[in-house]
Formats: sequence, structure tokens, C-alpha cells
Amino acid sequence: MRTPRDEFSLLISEVGPHSSDALISFNSVEHKVRKLLEDDGIVRRVQVDG
Repeated sequence: MRTPRDEFSLLISEVGPHSSDALISFNSVEHKVRKLLEDDGIVRRVQVDG
């Protein structure tokens, strides 16, 4: 069974180094980073709490 999840793709040059439990503010709503999904050195893809 597939469940929906929220993912963000972030430019590393904009967000800096990865830290677990980081908070991302988007449209005045804070999202807690749950899991690092991919990091190719340019773009970081993370799963966040919705």
C-alpha cells in the first residue's frame, strides 16, 4: 500500500549543510525534516512531516 508523503527538493547552495531534525519554512508553515532521501551534491531531496 502506498501512502502519500511530502518531499522537498532543495538547492544545497541555498540551504547549506544537512542537519537532522532541521526545520524548513515554506509559505509561513514550518516542516520538520524526517529523512534525507537523496543528495547529489547540488540538490538535496528530503522527506518532511506534513
